Parts: sequence; structure tokens; C-alpha cells
Amino acid sequence: MTDNAEKRLAEAKQQTWLGEVAALTESLQHLRRRGEEAAHLRADHVELLGRAAATRTSTD
Repeated sequence: MTDNAEKRLAEAKQQTWLGEVAALTESLQHLRRRGEEAAHLRADHVELLGRAAATRTSTD
């Protein structure tokens, strides 16, 4: 999604579609922020799974 939005932003800048440039810039910022949040959540989830597995192993 981010790649597509970046291509559309480049076209909008080339065509000087200023309203579209502003909207796409905002969309890209949102997409990147959500991607960072998702990566952080995945990392937290993996850490929790690792702790749960370690706890099960030590109590078995």
C-alpha cells in the first residue's frame, strides 16, 4: 500500500495536483505510522509467546 501511495504522490507532484499531494502525504504518514505500530505489536507478541513457552518448559 505504501509503495502505491508513494507512486501516486510522485505523479501528483509532477502534475502539480496540490490537493492530491496534501492528501497523499497525510495518507503516507498514516500508513507508515500504522506499519510501525504493527511491527511493535508483533515484537511484543513474539516476546510474550517466548515467555509463555519458557514458563511452560520450566514447570514441566
